[in-house]
Amino acid sequence: MDIDGVLNACGALLGDVRKHQAWPGYELVAGERWGETVSPQMVTELNQILNDHDVRLVWLTSWESAVPAFGHKTGIDNVLHAPWLSTEDAHGEWGKLVSVRAFLSQHSKLGDKVAWLDDDLASEHDAALWAARQGVLAIPPAARHGITPAHLHQLSEHCTR
Repeated sequence: MDIDGVLNACGALLGDVRKHQAWPGYELVAGERWGETVSPQMVTELNQILNDHDVRLVWLTSWESAVPAFGHKTGIDNVLHAPWLSTEDAHGEWGKLVSVRAFLSQHSKLGDKVAWLDDDLASEHDAALWAARQGVLAIPPAARHGITPAHLHQLSEHCTR
């Protein structure tokens, strides 16, 4: 799971975007970087999915050591010991795709019970195609909204298959 554009709804509190918010009540959380915009309702619903389906959260973000602080401040459950995958590009390939492929090759028992939430998937067509061929649920939220209720519904449905 990525942070910016997924959990951190970049721009959700700016201008006309407020008229089209995915969640009511986005809040600015003082953060490690510049302040993050998060919906408490989204966090509550995400936590429900994480806990109801015993989801193992794996971070795929450039935030590195700031991830636990973000998770703690926003109230996301089970983030302190969640692994973090590298996002560095490797040999001309998008680093996130390289990391996800390596992670799944080491955890083959996960099968098709994997979801990848990253706003960059909207423009990383090779990664989205790879995910579809592997049975990985790929969710690319719009960065200004982050995860929407529809995305969380998809995730919940995927977890119950």
